[in-house]
Amino acid sequence: MFSTSEEIVSSPKFRIITTLKYILFNQADLNPPQDDVKDWQNQHETNLALHTERLQKSAEAFGWNDLATHIQQSGPSLLEQHLFQAAQNQSKNDPSLDPEAGSFRMFRTRLEISNTGSITVTITAMTPASQPISLLTHETSVFNPPPRQSPPPLVSDPSPESLCQLGVDTQATASTLFTTHKTSYRAPYDTARSRSHSPQLTPTTPPTKAEVLLFNPQREITEASFSTVYFFRGGQWITPHASCGGNLGVTRRRALAGGFCVEGVVTLPSSGAGPLQSKKQIEETRVGGQPWQIQHGEIVWLSNAVRGFFKARVALV
Repeated sequence: MFSTSEEIVSSPKFRIITTLKYILFNQADLNPPQDDVKDWQNQHETNLALHTERLQKSAEAFGWNDLATHIQQSGPSLLEQHLFQAAQNQSKNDPSLDPEAGSFRMFRTRLEISNTGSITVTITAMTPASQPISLLTHETSVFNPPPRQSPPPLVSDPSPESLCQLGVDTQATASTLFTTHKTSYRAPYDTARSRSHSPQLTPTTPPTKAEVLLFNPQREITEASFSTVYFFRGGQWITPHASCGGNLGVTRRRALAGGFCVEGVVTLPSSGAGPLQSKKQIEETRVGGQPWQIQHGEIVWLSNAVRGFFKARVALV
């Protein structure tokens, strides 16, 4: 049984958080930076501003007004300072993580802020090991939203890609401040993952391999446990509306602002709904002005600020 909101927020361990990929370069590649490095830096700067705004809004939502003001006044430099220092410390403690000239090193970073403004960064080196700068373009591109009207492949087509296996939770998750905002309180998401019937989904499974979709008491899809979801409907991509109660992540904001998607409502299927075999059938699942329904076997996009945008195949049990 979940704790009350007051108990959760008043806990000395409660934090508002944001998570993102951080790339560390050798100093020689920054003086001056190559075009590939500049492109990543520009994207990182844009994302960092959105992460900063996200934390500010979270602080306001939980009544931490002094902290919200401090975050707003400090700007993205507050986050960058702590992220860079954490990456530097990590490479000093383990010299193998320090990239050589002409290469870069990727880290998964989790930045937590308490109501007093104390900032903690948890940093984990990502695989593979240091990569050549020539591969940096790919890392930049996966964080750019896909073409806005690119339909998914037919659900019956074999895919050459290794798609994330995307299941659906078996019980509703109530929409609260803890689903709208990213916090250290992960109980609803952990519980949803634990209910999954997929043997691929474990507590440590990365979202690019397996994920689970959550839905609210109104049977509306809200998000995945670590990712935003996008469905192809009506000739365009849609992501669950903010009113559905899911997390309003940074990649979601970029997807909306860049015109890749619009907000919409996708619900659980009607009783007895079976697998579909074509995009046309999926397009016709909206009947009489009612919301679209999720379909077994369809291809969707997922995104988060560590993995970027990646495809998944829905598996209804």
